[in-house]
Amino acid sequence: MRVALDRVGSLVAVLALVAFPLTACAPFSTACSAVGYVSAITITFSPDRISTLDPASLQYRSCQDGACQEGHLPLSPQLVAPPISPSAASHPAMPSPGAVPQTFAIVNPPTLTTSPVDLTVWGKTTDGQPVGPLHATITPKVDYPDGPYCGQRITGGVRWDLAGLHVPVPQEPSG
Repeated sequence: MRVALDRVGSLVAVLALVAFPLTACAPFSTACSAVGYVSAITITFSPDRISTLDPASLQYRSCQDGACQEGHLPLSPQLVAPPISPSAASHPAMPSPGAVPQTFAIVNPPTLTTSPVDLTVWGKTTDGQPVGPLHATITPKVDYPDGPYCGQRITGGVRWDLAGLHVPVPQEPSG
């Protein structure tokens, strides 16, 4: 009987050591869906624009707080659909029925802050015609996709379509 109590005591001690750090990090229980959020500027391409561009020619220059960087814009496809609920909005990587392909590029300044970012993009069409330079000023925003106890990310974005480079107008939450 003493052996069984020793094992129960050891088990309780181990559980207490594991549970204490988990509960000490936040005032209440929080489930975080991601670790190490990426802070970045996203360039989203309209389907009619991306179909006319030569991906190998796309370049950018971003400047924030006097520090500039430039380089090639590597493209990435992503399935996107309008968010159906607040939880769907915080997990955009989860494709939903009816999702459509969207092409984007990510500009990763060394240290992204909430100061304005001056972004210039340029390239060539598939038939060799120059496009740009196109310019936009982005004011990155801080958000907490899983709440303030799960870390923050700083993001901003533009849309590149046939008419040029556009900073989206923030949409007010409905409700």
